[in-house]
Amino acid sequence: MRIPLPKLMRNLRVKQTEMKITPWRQRALLSLWSELASRPALYRFVTGVMTKILSRLAGRKGMFQKLPMTGEWTKMRDLPAPEGGGFFAKYNASKKGEH
Repeated sequence: MRIPLPKLMRNLRVKQTEMKITPWRQRALLSLWSELASRPALYRFVTGVMTKILSRLAGRKGMFQKLPMTGEWTKMRDLPAPEGGGFFAKYNASKKGEH
């Protein structure tokens, strides 16, 4: 028996958003991400800048012990910082045969 979990989760998120039972901050961030994702050039620019900022903020260890908006997740574990270029940079490099 196959349970379509991704579809069920997506539908649940849509209903939660429509009913406004998700925190306003989560809705605002998702809305912002949606706006960015619909503009590929702006998305690449913003994610590139944020990757560089997060890499520098993480310091030598390359890990965050606490980070805003990570909730309870970072109480029990460290969050790895981005290691360099974003997805598109790595994808384009792999297409060129670079690693």
